[in-house]
Amino acid sequence: MAHFHETIHCNRIKQFHNHIKRKIVVDSIPLPVRYGHSVEPTPFSRVKDLAFVDGKEGDLWGRTWESAWFEVNGDIPEAWDGAYVVLQAELGGEILVCDSDGNPLVGLTNGSVFDFSFGKPFYHMLPKAKAGEKVHLWLEAAANGLFGVHKIDPEFNKNPDQFHGHYEGRVQALRLVRFDYALWQLHLDVEMLFELAQSMDKESARRAAIIRGLSRAVSAYETDGPEACKEALNPLMEMTSDPAAMDLYAVGHAHIDTGWMWPVRETIRKCARTFSSQLHLISRYPDYVFGASQAQHYQMVKDHYPRLYARIKDAVKKGAWELQGAMWVEADCNVPSGESLIRQVLHGKNFFMDEFGVEIKNLWLPDVFGYSANLPQILRRAGIDYFLTQKLSWSKYNKFPHKTFVWEGIDGSQVLAHFPPEDTYNAGVRPEELRKVEANNPERGIVTQGLSLFGVGNGGGGPKEEHVERALRAYDLNGLPRYKMSHAQPVLEELGKLKDELSVWVGELYLEVHRGTLTTQAKTKLLMRRGEEALRATEMLCAAAGLETYPAEILDRLWKTLLINQFHDILPGSSINMVYEQTERELAEIIDTCDGLMATAAERLFKPADDKLILFNPSSTPFSDTVELPDDWTGAAADTALLTQAGEDGCVAAVNVPPCSFVELSRTSAAPAAVTVTPANEGAVLENDRVSYAFDASLRLVSAYDKETGRELFNEDTAGNVLSLYEDRPHSWDAWDVDEYYEETLLEQAVVQSITLTQGPIRQELSAHMTIGNSTLIQIVSLRQDSKRLDFETEVDWQERHKMLRVAFETNIRAESATAEVQYGHIRRTNNRNTYWDHACFEAVAHRWIDVSEPDYGVSLLNDCKYGHKALGGTLDVNLLRAPTMPDPVADIGQHSFTYSFFPHASGLDGAGVQAEAAMLNQGLTCLEGVELAGQRMPVSLDGEGVELAVLKKAEKEDCLVARVVETRGRHTTAVITAPPAATIVPTNLMEWTEDADAAATGRLEISLSPFEIATFKIKI
Repeated sequence: MAHFHETIHCNRIKQFHNHIKRKIVVDSIPLPVRYGHSVEPTPFSRVKDLAFVDGKEGDLWGRTWESAWFEVNGDIPEAWDGAYVVLQAELGGEILVCDSDGNPLVGLTNGSVFDFSFGKPFYHMLPKAKAGEKVHLWLEAAANGLFGVHKIDPEFNKNPDQFHGHYEGRVQALRLVRFDYALWQLHLDVEMLFELAQSMDKESARRAAIIRGLSRAVSAYETDGPEACKEALNPLMEMTSDPAAMDLYAVGHAHIDTGWMWPVRETIRKCARTFSSQLHLISRYPDYVFGASQAQHYQMVKDHYPRLYARIKDAVKKGAWELQGAMWVEADCNVPSGESLIRQVLHGKNFFMDEFGVEIKNLWLPDVFGYSANLPQILRRAGIDYFLTQKLSWSKYNKFPHKTFVWEGIDGSQVLAHFPPEDTYNAGVRPEELRKVEANNPERGIVTQGLSLFGVGNGGGGPKEEHVERALRAYDLNGLPRYKMSHAQPVLEELGKLKDELSVWVGELYLEVHRGTLTTQAKTKLLMRRGEEALRATEMLCAAAGLETYPAEILDRLWKTLLINQFHDILPGSSINMVYEQTERELAEIIDTCDGLMATAAERLFKPADDKLILFNPSSTPFSDTVELPDDWTGAAADTALLTQAGEDGCVAAVNVPPCSFVELSRTSAAPAAVTVTPANEGAVLENDRVSYAFDASLRLVSAYDKETGRELFNEDTAGNVLSLYEDRPHSWDAWDVDEYYEETLLEQAVVQSITLTQGPIRQELSAHMTIGNSTLIQIVSLRQDSKRLDFETEVDWQERHKMLRVAFETNIRAESATAEVQYGHIRRTNNRNTYWDHACFEAVAHRWIDVSEPDYGVSLLNDCKYGHKALGGTLDVNLLRAPTMPDPVADIGQHSFTYSFFPHASGLDGAGVQAEAAMLNQGLTCLEGVELAGQRMPVSLDGEGVELAVLKKAEKEDCLVARVVETRGRHTTAVITAPPAATIVPTNLMEWTEDADAAATGRLEISLSPFEIATFKIKI
């Protein structure tokens, strides 16, 4: 019977709650509708240029991604004197409310394509209105929801006009509303208490007491009105927390994706809507604290909304606004290079220090798809001790065992890591969420506190009034953890004091979902790698040309453009098509601009000479490979004998360029060596004095015989270069995921239409035309005269939907682990599936190479732009292309060019020269035409085994050079940095903020490096 009576009480409470909710809006008056439409966003400074028209509720004012400005005029009625008045604006999209001078006041939205509970239609405008008071506002409306626009059917060609989705901006309501503030407060009390009771065990005495108390409060309302009801609820609200309850420190949060279901230009306005809303809340709630990360977002507001930016700076100074996260944007941490991750932190921390005088000590990445094993070192060397995320709670197979722990990187660096125990960065301050916190704290008994990030995120917005009101009610409410509004950094510092008692997690933080983001939007990933390489080479060459002409401002702009496109929904490939139209254009412009900067630097550094060119090797490994000379060169000579061979255009030269050095070539009239071309449709052999590779008629590599060791790498029933097409339909998150059962959905393998063999003195090539699915491929497989590296230059016309193209090399190598290059280092992963943890890692990131090795022999698979890899036994497999249709219906459709390489080596990995081969394939050479050396050389050199001069550039804030040195093999080693004789070489940190004067030297500095150490030096010439 007890449960029966409780059900009756619960039904009564629900009915009462719905009743008072309906009465909060006492009445309303419509406002005149007048708007000016624009296709692209129009700044307020040009609002008078728009053609304004009168309208009415129900009018369609714009379609997908269009905009409009509404001018709002109204008067407070006499009967509303002293009333609590709000603006109700529902215009079918996102809205920025501005005052009569165009200053942002608050952001509103009409819900979300996914969940309309995120809607915010009310601006709490006048807590105590005056009769006759004038209302004059400007509303900027955007024809898109919080999460973009309604997506179209993947068969977009049936609706070409709706390729970018479908949305209607329609005037639903534009009104002044008289609000019953006291009843709203009562509604929030009842809601919090009833949800608390519902979250408790049905046998709980506390649950029964709350439900009974609520029922008595309903009776008080029915007999004596709202005040009596409120008084009846007080005893329930005043029951304080258990002294042993966890302390949960709450930070208002608004995770804003820099690009995702909307273009980056819309993020500028999302920042204005969100940040103005939070300043409005700060003005209304004295204890409220809001925090936001991503320096790029602050830069957007500074550039486009300077007065709003000034208010943010004031809020930071007063302590109501917390600056969070050290990166320029919340970047993906799988695909960017090591130097890119450093620059994310370098530019992010510098921005906050320069603009606010605040040093950021935490990395704030709540929504990133896995975390590099070398990230702890980058953080510590940049003065960052704390790391926050929650994304690993999404893992599919294995629950990550910690919420607060010490994370250790591949070099031994450690940071304090905290995962908010609610497993979300969009907490709603709901009792059901809060009550799971203590059970979801594996470190209970040690850790008694945690962070809660509450508010509407992803599309931005942040906390609404209701969130803050619930937070105030949860402060010390019995049955919940103590909920206190706070800054995050002090909490992280308190957790850091427990470091000696916490568990240590060593290595990468692997996310067991979203593996498809290593492959999706392949062209963006290729351009990103080319952009990273171009910036590295450009900085080095410009540094060599002299500080007085160093293009610091241009390079700063290029780097920040690169960094914004590393945001964790852009570079991973999970954004809409509009995003990639801009991203690919910007990355191509970076590469083109770098070419121009290098040409300018070469003019300053070298002497003009029409019949010469210079080859620049930016890498710390020798370049011993072929290079395509410019189209109008038919021959070339160097100080040493130079072989040339006829190429498709011009000629191909076999060159040797020392590390970080230049080689000069002279034009000659000598004709390059001729080549012979013969059909090879039955298969062929490519070989030199070191190795022999045999291919069958399907261009499968059926034999790889090392002549130097007598080792054959394939068995009779195995092969390499097996190009396979799989069905690729993940259960959810189309662009994000690759599900492991794809292995059971093989559709077909590539079919060769024709093969030809080209032979010359420098290299041999097999050229094959192939088909697979609805797509065509051209592969040129080449072997150099003196190399074991076998290159597969591939062009694909990709015309698939929900298919995946992979290539596999099934070798007979026996090894229990595979080694993958990551940012400024490498890691080992098991290449078996013994455990759930092993099985979950069926697709993982590798940068330029992945390797399986026995103690004295191994094989590497190199690439020039791919990241998704599988290693299982002796098989190495690369995910080449995918074809998801959500959120981009044409993701990856079209032309692609990439190269992967098979490289056997007669030693274990350490002495194999894999790094050198990867550098030749990726960084390559920079060709500078029309100049000669005239004795010029790089101003800084590095000598040592297994070390890399990764960066040479101008310092961020000084007129000196900065050199970054990396130990690449995972060993203790020594090296020597040499600079001009009078130059001072002094160690600094990644931020370039410190100087170790005791370790400085003049002209030459001997250094000791620990495994995978990243060391940075100022060179003051």
